[in-house]
Amino acid sequence: MSGGRARLLLLFTAIAWLETMYHYLDYSSRGRQGNFWEIAIEQNSGVYGVLVLLPLIYWVAAKRRWYEYAGCLVMFSILHTSWNWATRAIAFPLLGQGSYDYGAMPIRSAMEFPIDVIAMSIGAMLRYQYLKQRDLDLARVALLTRQLQPHFLFNSLNTISALMYENVAKADKVLGRLCEFLRATIDLRDAGSIALSEELRLLDGYAAVIEARLEEKFQIRVSCPAELRGAHVPPLLLQPLVENAIEHGRDPATGGVSVEVTIVLRDGRMECRVEDRGPGVAGRGRGYGLEAVGQRLRLLYGARASWGLEAREGGGAVARLEFPAC
Repeated sequence: MSGGRARLLLLFTAIAWLETMYHYLDYSSRGRQGNFWEIAIEQNSGVYGVLVLLPLIYWVAAKRRWYEYAGCLVMFSILHTSWNWATRAIAFPLLGQGSYDYGAMPIRSAMEFPIDVIAMSIGAMLRYQYLKQRDLDLARVALLTRQLQPHFLFNSLNTISALMYENVAKADKVLGRLCEFLRATIDLRDAGSIALSEELRLLDGYAAVIEARLEEKFQIRVSCPAELRGAHVPPLLLQPLVENAIEHGRDPATGGVSVEVTIVLRDGRMECRVEDRGPGVAGRGRGYGLEAVGQRLRLLYGARASWGLEAREGGGAVARLEFPAC
């Protein structure tokens, strides 16, 4: 059972037993003796009935026309009332409480309907707010992804512009590699996630542009287990970090750039590390790329994601991302 489903089950269980205590104490407050287990069966069956019908509530949350909502509301109440009758008719004899008398079904249905209206309306509103926030977050993620592309594009065009006066052939080579990379990123079409193998292919395309620019002064090594390549990640996750490493991680002695990308899975979490051998993190800051990637991870995974820049043992810096594997 996933963590979200387990929390949902725990929530409904707590509601069921709180309702049980409420009704049992209501009897006591009036000086009457209520049957605790009878009350418990009734309240648990009613609350878990709502849990069973959550898919219908979730579906209703996407409806925009009042008559669709009204029709679903009637269906929900009929199904919930029928569930209550059936589960109690089975549970009472099994748990030694004798036969169960639900009363006249038309009257019982009319009695349950107002409670069902409240239960389904609250559930549908909460679901609607969740979907609305999710769509907003996905829109922000898509916007941040699109912002990364022109950032890289402007840097590359500046390089091509400078090369045109020094080495036309090299400028033409960089331009060709740039076109290939941009064609691959356009094909993403605002994808919310892509296979890690595809993300690594995009990184290869980006590295080809840098190799055309820097030639022997640029080296990159990527380490990723084959079994992880089918996992899904947000698109353009690694390229901004490599770009930051190239911009800030030049070796002070040689002027070259050596970047190492490592991807591993630990306890169900994906860890991505981008290391350089530059002057370190002092005065460097996180940079635009890391901040943009971090914002995307926060919107997608919330507190389950983490990112940061830290000193590399032996010199240089390490940009690190962690987020749930999926």
